[in-house]
Amino acid sequence: MKKILATSLATSLCFLSLSVFAATEISQKEAESLKHVKSITVTENTVNECVHKISKLADKEGADFFVIKNFSSIGNGSQAVVTSELYRK
Repeated sequence: MKKILATSLATSLCFLSLSVFAATEISQKEAESLKHVKSITVTENTVNECVHKISKLADKEGADFFVIKNFSSIGNGSQAVVTSELYRK
């Protein structure tokens, strides 16, 4: 029982530590003092899915933050397209 509890706790802490490093959406004004990394555009079924994907891609690029620059829909509104700028400290 103690071993299961310890394993469960370790797994929970692992997931918690991963979420701490997720890139964060900020305003353009907040980005002014940061270093620009790159621009990206993603397409998903919803804007929320796009933002989640942008955060993951920002992490992979070593960015700490992102600013949503534009969003639109394609395919009669069935898909969202979001463009973002990535930044780091």
